[in-house]
Amino acid sequence: LETLQLGNGQAGNRFQLAGACFGAGVFQLTPQVLQALDNLLFLLDEYPSLRVVLEMHSETLGSPAENMALSVARGQEILAWLKQEGIASERIRIRGFGELQPLHPCPEDWSCSREEHLSNQRIVVQVLGL
Repeated sequence: LETLQLGNGQAGNRFQLAGACFGAGVFQLTPQVLQALDNLLFLLDEYPSLRVVLEMHSETLGSPAENMALSVARGQEILAWLKQEGIASERIRIRGFGELQPLHPCPEDWSCSREEHLSNQRIVVQVLGL
């Protein structure tokens, strides 16, 4: 759990779920995403009053509209899984960013490798309150 840093639990603190990688263009949970979510689930169980926003960022393959829808669908899939694991949905908010905040910009006129496109995919957890 070294990658999960609540800090002092103040609202606004953020951390990335390391290793959470979806398949390109799909929203179904992969073993890598589930492993990262297990770490988040541990924190949510450990701190029953913890409330978070999951900021969903997609890869930069496909159109901006498709990537926005994809990031939201991934967030909804995570929310459903967390609810199934006993986490109240009121504790989790989802914010889809699609490809709006890439780590590695790949504008349409640039030729980026598939790996560069996929490297933009991530889940950032923002603490709302503890």
